[in-house]
Amino acid sequence: MPQLFVYWKLSRGDLAAALAAARDVQQALRAAHPTLRCALFERADDADAGEATLMETYAADGPRGVDGALQAAIENAVAGALARYQRGRRHVEAFEPR
Repeated sequence: MPQLFVYWKLSRGDLAAALAAARDVQQALRAAHPTLRCALFERADDADAGEATLMETYAADGPRGVDGALQAAIENAVAGALARYQRGRRHVEAFEPR
């Protein structure tokens, strides 16, 4: 049952708008995929006052978890909504709970 952890950097000046956009896209994803659980985090120990790091997490109930199709749906949804805030690329990592 894979879970996704996605982190990316952004300008601290864009933080409020990026958080709102990320929450909106996660809410839309949950509406489209009722078994999906999403969360959003800001890195607590960012030393750079001009830059922030956000992490999105995605898990789905059921035996398949976040499978390839759901991961593609997530990436498609966030691409347009969050790309304008990103500095660099999104780092996507999949983990299995043990």
